[in-house]
Amino acid sequence: MSAIPRNSLDTSISPAAATSASMLKAAVLSVGKRISSVWNFWAYRSTMTQLVTLDDHMLRDIGITRCDVNAAATLPYSNDPTSRLRTLAQERQASELALAKEIRQRRKISAQRSMTSDCEPYRSTDQRDTPTG
Repeated sequence: MSAIPRNSLDTSISPAAATSASMLKAAVLSVGKRISSVWNFWAYRSTMTQLVTLDDHMLRDIGITRCDVNAAATLPYSNDPTSRLRTLAQERQASELALAKEIRQRRKISAQRSMTSDCEPYRSTDQRDTPTG
């Protein structure tokens, strides 16, 4: 029986080399995550610095208040303050829309009541017709 010659381009790696490669990959990913978190932290804080410099009128134009900015600035460094600001702005907008809808419904009900009322409006005793004799 003749042996088949071993391919000189054998690409299989030893288990030790595979373990080293996976450890290297994990280390690179870890460093990448740290660099990403530092970059995000810098970007978040840069945004917060810009927001702090705006006056209240400009903050209202973008849907947030000074209190929102202060609340977002107190978040831990690992959290994104801009996502908190977005949430606060969306909650405020939803609340304002709900309030406006409720006011419209109350006005509509009030208008319907005044149109269907058979009672004459209240008048004080001095405004009533009194027979004069």
